[in-house]
Amino acid sequence: MKGMKPSELRDKNIEDLAEELAKEREALYNVRRQIIFGQVKDVMSVRGHRKNIAKLMTVITQKQREDAQ
Repeated sequence: MKGMKPSELRDKNIEDLAEELAKEREALYNVRRQIIFGQVKDVMSVRGHRKNIAKLMTVITQKQREDAQ
């Protein structure tokens, strides 16, 4: 998923966000493997995946705090 927007993520529930987080982490792992083996030259895609993971984790934490209150 490219260019995730926090406003779109806030509309989803925690289970969907956790599923997206797992997919992003797997995609990051695959991109790193491909870079190591020389199959991909676009090393900046790692940065995009890392940012998406951070956005997802932030929204999940915010939703968990809202539910706890």
